[in-house]
Amino acid sequence: MSFHISARRRHNGSKKDFRIEALEAKVNQLLHSSGSSVASLVSQEPSYHQGQTGRTSPACFTTTQTSDSTAVEAAYPGSDGSVSNTILAQPHSSARDVVDAGFLTLEAANALLENFKTTMTPHFPFVLIAPHMTAEKLRWEKPFLFLTILAAASYENMQLQSSLGKEVKQAISTRMIFGGEMSFELLQGLLVHLAWCQYHSRPRQYTQFLQLAVSIIVDLRLDRRPQVRSWKTGVGMELENHATTSSANSSWGRDEQRAVAGCFYLSSSISMILEKLATFPHSAYIEDCCKSLREDPEYPTDKYLLYIVQIQHILEKIDHLSNQHDTRLFQHNSAVQFYVMSLKSELEVLRGHMPFAMNESHLLVMQFHTVELYLYQICLLERYGSTSTTPPIPWSPWRLEILCAGLIAAKSLLGYYLSLPLRTEMAFNNSEWVQLGFALTVASKLSIAATDEAVCWETTNLRSSLGMSSILKQSVFRMGALTTSRVDAHGERDVFYHFEQRSKRVQRWFESHFLTEPGTVSDHSNDYLGEEASPSNGQYLPTSHPSSGFQHVAAHVPNMNETSLSNTPIDGIMDDWMSCLMAPY
Repeated sequence: MSFHISARRRHNGSKKDFRIEALEAKVNQLLHSSGSSVASLVSQEPSYHQGQTGRTSPACFTTTQTSDSTAVEAAYPGSDGSVSNTILAQPHSSARDVVDAGFLTLEAANALLENFKTTMTPHFPFVLIAPHMTAEKLRWEKPFLFLTILAAASYENMQLQSSLGKEVKQAISTRMIFGGEMSFELLQGLLVHLAWCQYHSRPRQYTQFLQLAVSIIVDLRLDRRPQVRSWKTGVGMELENHATTSSANSSWGRDEQRAVAGCFYLSSSISMILEKLATFPHSAYIEDCCKSLREDPEYPTDKYLLYIVQIQHILEKIDHLSNQHDTRLFQHNSAVQFYVMSLKSELEVLRGHMPFAMNESHLLVMQFHTVELYLYQICLLERYGSTSTTPPIPWSPWRLEILCAGLIAAKSLLGYYLSLPLRTEMAFNNSEWVQLGFALTVASKLSIAATDEAVCWETTNLRSSLGMSSILKQSVFRMGALTTSRVDAHGERDVFYHFEQRSKRVQRWFESHFLTEPGTVSDHSNDYLGEEASPSNGQYLPTSHPSSGFQHVAAHVPNMNETSLSNTPIDGIMDDWMSCLMAPY
């Protein structure tokens, strides 16, 4: 019986035995010639399969044979001193990474990685790459993150970026959907891919990929301190052990803390402006992570994260206010108006407490003025529009004050954007592009509203300073300068072509509605810049907002019909702009 079994094994496994022997001979030959370790040999090929930690600092490696490919079993030391084994499958030649497959050279990959670290990271400081990290090392340690960085940073080569974007989707499908993997490396890669998703062809699947990122955070319990357990899951647990675990003072690493804050930023910044469900809400733990990073920073950008999260939380408060008290926002002397002013003060206090100049961070400046503009527009623009039977809302001193504040906020944001050197926006993250589209749309509507005969004289100087017509012209010019005639494999134009077309539509709407009131100063090309920004020197000085209110506001404003702000074609333009950026969000 034993002879029969042995013979059968040799009959069925002869080819496998031969493959194993050949592989062992090749490994021994390479080891003998180079004197390297097995771990060094494995590092020559990137892996699409890592353990849950997403890190590679094994104590030892052993080679094994699987049915599909050679694998390496790595022994990882645990935090408690224990050692866990993780299988790192060595891919076939058909599954080799984009460098091996000839998409780009290693030299080009290093150049893209450097561009990501120096140019793009300031626009999304939640996934950081160490200055000494090379493409050779990153492609082995974090192959998916390496791939998503290449896909995001290759915006100068549209065809390459399109191809790399497809590889990202394939890797997500292989590792998460079919492989069921949940790793921190996958989370970091998803965050990078989401941050610059405007560069990838439709359908962008933003919501789906965002939910994958949220699921990793939830499954790895990164949204809370390590070892914290709810009493609901403590069935059969010793009370002493539960108390010890609950009082643990440990925390996740800095990379994990940044990733949690970054996921909140991506979820909240898009869902608030586009009026979508926020699936990763603000929590005190997120702020605790950012405070920890501020107190013990690893990189210079760590000091910005707390303020980014806090500003975003204020935006969520504003959105909640507009949802709960839509009609009361337009009533005079209501408690809601007091809350609006308290939110305005909260923004000003937060900015005053920043221990650095806000214009150090592009992301912070764009975000702060967007939140300002969002606060003012909910008090002026009806959320769900009006009908022919809806009585117009009269101009009250309250609404005039908010209109003036909105024009100042629009000038601050758009003036800052136009003060940036040309092509800076190529590194903008997707949320910044959404903010820019929102600002152009709302500023155009506020500028037209300010020409109403009931308020035109009080807003003359602010309209002239803003110079909306000039802003739109320069915005169209900047976006047109980024557009090329090249197309991808599917005949799609680059994303800047679509941005330019939508900016032109906003411009046409504005010019068709703009009326120069008698006695007002006509729109000048550079008046909006004032002392705040200048395209020639690229300097930006944020506008100071008087805390005591606007002294030039008239004590009494006639009860006259306002310019219609709700039922105008520009709302459709905004929808179309966002569908270009986020489809299908």
